[in-house]
Amino acid sequence: MSRRPTLPMLRQALGRRQLGLLPIVVALGLASAALEGFGIGLIIPLLGIIMGHGDTAGMAGFSALLQKVGAGLGERERLIAIAAAILASILLKNLLAFANSVLTAHIYGKASQAIRGALAERLLSVGYPFFLKESPGRLLNIISSESWRASDAIQAMLGSIVSASASLILLVFLLLLSWQMTLLVMLGLALVQLAHMALSAHLRKPSRSVASRNSALASRMLHLVHAGRLIRIFGQE
Repeated sequence: MSRRPTLPMLRQALGRRQLGLLPIVVALGLASAALEGFGIGLIIPLLGIIMGHGDTAGMAGFSALLQKVGAGLGERERLIAIAAAILASILLKNLLAFANSVLTAHIYGKASQAIRGALAERLLSVGYPFFLKESPGRLLNIISSESWRASDAIQAMLGSIVSASASLILLVFLLLLSWQMTLLVMLGLALVQLAHMALSAHLRKPSRSVASRNSALASRMLHLVHAGRLIRIFGQE
């Protein structure tokens, strides 16, 4: 089984129809993150009412704009309206997140089916010398374990798309609220990413070792399954 570039394999696994659903996944992720940011932003005027600081003194930009939400209402009515808006944004955000999860699960299922179908078709089309050269345990490990890991990788990619969309929206909200806060958050994220890269670099070699040992274990399981039949065929109980 020859190696192919990752992007063509991904396109083949997803198919045109599933690739066409990716923009919807991104749109749902953006809308969900926007609603979450809007709900968080409404906490500013809510806290202002509770603490008795309803004016926009000392505020600028997006913070001052949020502080003016419901300014024409009375204090009690404004508090109820802002709380209701926060609750509505949370409910709508969760509905969009649920729809996104359903769509992601649909894409994941179709991609998993395509991967295992392609593996089965490839195994049925290769010649007998291929099976003489390849270890049965390795082939079993590819079908039973590695194909699922490939499907999980596609699911992780879809999750990364949603997370990237949410990060983009929340970054815009942070910039609108305070560029100093955004700078501190970006610095913290950079430090976390560097630590993650340093830790994950040591996991590549153990990961390859685990895959190799899984192949050996699959070979032993095959021998265990077939051994009983062979022993009884030759009367060597």
